[in-house]
Amino acid sequence: MFFDLPDKDSSGRDERGLCEALGDTKQSVVYFYSSKCLLCRSVAPTVEQERERCSSWLNFASVCTDDQAKWAPEMINYEIESVPCFVLLDKQGNAVAKSGRPGGKSHLTTSLQALLRLATNPQQQQKPQQ
Repeated sequence: MFFDLPDKDSSGRDERGLCEALGDTKQSVVYFYSSKCLLCRSVAPTVEQERERCSSWLNFASVCTDDQAKWAPEMINYEIESVPCFVLLDKQGNAVAKSGRPGGKSHLTTSLQALLRLATNPQQQQKPQQ
């Protein structure tokens, strides 16, 4: 599972995932979470399902914030005040929208769905009518 709770080597995996997302030509969703967060654990299967469904046109990256000193620049840049939090990035790595303070699993799932609707899916773009 892509968003398994971190093991002792997860920091490198998080780093690679974020670098890949920022270096790609697709939009990205970055999932900030903590291994100690029960809400993060409960929403992980939903996040994985959406990652698989959207992977052809959208990057997903996860960042475990347990090591806050390491991820402080990203947390400050994207104004992460609490976890779990989703941030939608444009193709240049700029934040377009984020989920905000979570109000429970259903609130967080709804927030993720809203971010996914904001993301541009080239497969669903309508061709101009002639």
